[in-house]
Amino acid sequence: MVARFFEIRLVRILFSTIHGGLLRLTRGRLPGSAHFLVLTTTGRKSGKQRRVPLIFVEDDGKYAIVASRAGSDALPVWWLNLQAEPNASIEIRGDSTAVAAAEASQADHDRLWPELTAIYPTYDEYVKRTERRIPVVLLTPRGQ
Repeated sequence: MVARFFEIRLVRILFSTIHGGLLRLTRGRLPGSAHFLVLTTTGRKSGKQRRVPLIFVEDDGKYAIVASRAGSDALPVWWLNLQAEPNASIEIRGDSTAVAAAEASQADHDRLWPELTAIYPTYDEYVKRTERRIPVVLLTPRGQ
């Protein structure tokens, strides 16, 4: 059981690192990467810059992402980092933007969820794996 946990964690870390690197290297022009952004947060404990590729939908100039952590009961580290320091940056197709993060209201969550699951239907499976409400996070470009 413990070995399986670490195996899954290692696969997630490798995927995230490789995928994020490829997105940056190709300036977001990987096949199938149209709905991916690279989020850069500041580690709440380390103070180091942390990057993670995430699926997004654009919503009236904002970017909606899902704090699913594959349906784990624990919150994603990037969301914990944003709760401590909401100012971050995103990169989409090679363009960087400074953003401020906030959890979507229930109304926005309910409105955006079908769009997000249309891109990645597995989010609906993640909801079944956890007792927690999976947040939708809105990234608003700073100055907007």
